[in-house]
Amino acid sequence: MVGTMRPAPLWLSARRSLTLVATVVVFTTGCDPAAPDQSALITDLADRLSQSESMTYTAAYELPDGHTAIVSRAQNPPRLALEYPGGKTVVDDRETTSCAPAPEGPAPGGMVCTVRPASSVPLELLDAASAAGLPAPASVADLLVRTSFDPNVMVDWRDTTLVGRHATCVSVSGLATAPPFEACVTSDGVLGSFAGTVGGHPVRLTLTRFRTDVDATAFDPPAGATVIEQD
Repeated sequence: MVGTMRPAPLWLSARRSLTLVATVVVFTTGCDPAAPDQSALITDLADRLSQSESMTYTAAYELPDGHTAIVSRAQNPPRLALEYPGGKTVVDDRETTSCAPAPEGPAPGGMVCTVRPASSVPLELLDAASAAGLPAPASVADLLVRTSFDPNVMVDWRDTTLVGRHATCVSVSGLATAPPFEACVTSDGVLGSFAGTVGGHPVRLTLTRFRTDVDATAFDPPAGATVIEQD
C-alpha cells in the first residue's frame, strides 16, 4: 500500500519556520564583544528544541508537588505524548487525544479521552498540560522565540549537567511581554528544566530520567478510560 505523506500539525512542531526567522535577529549588548549575543542565546535553545522533533525519546520530569510528568516522542509517524497528573494529551499527524478526569457518571474518578481530527484541533488544547505543569516543548520554544525579539531582554547563562547530559541554561528577565523565566535545554534538544510561566500557568519542572526509546503504550489512552470520537 502506498501511503500519503501528511505535514506535521503546527502544534506538533516547535514552530521551526518562526525559529529560523528569529535566529537572524541580532541585538547589540554594549558589553564584552566576546560575550554571547543575548538574542542568539535564546534562539539557539529554541532551535535545539525544534531539532528534538526528529528524535525518539522518553523524558520524565519532577514537578514541585513531587509528582512525575512524562514526555514521549516517536517517529514514523511523528507522535507526541504528554502525561501529567490528572490527564494525558497525545498528538500525531492524524488526530489529537485529550484525556481528563470524568466530571460525573457511573465511574467517578475515571478518565474520559476525547479524540479529534488533527485538522480541527487548536494549539490551545495543549493548555491542559501547561496548567498541570508540563508544557509541550513547542510551547517553550515559542516563548523563547517571542522573548528574543524584546529589546529590553536581559540574559544570564550557564552550563550544567542533568541526568548525565550537558545542558545550557538561560535566565531571562527585563521583558515587557512575559515574566522572568529560566530554561535549560540539553545539547540534543530535550527540555532539561523550566521555571517560569507558560500560557499564563506557573511551571517548574526538572528532568529526572531520560531514555532513547518509548513504551509501547506511551501513545494509548490510559487504561480503563472512556474514549469519545469527535468528527
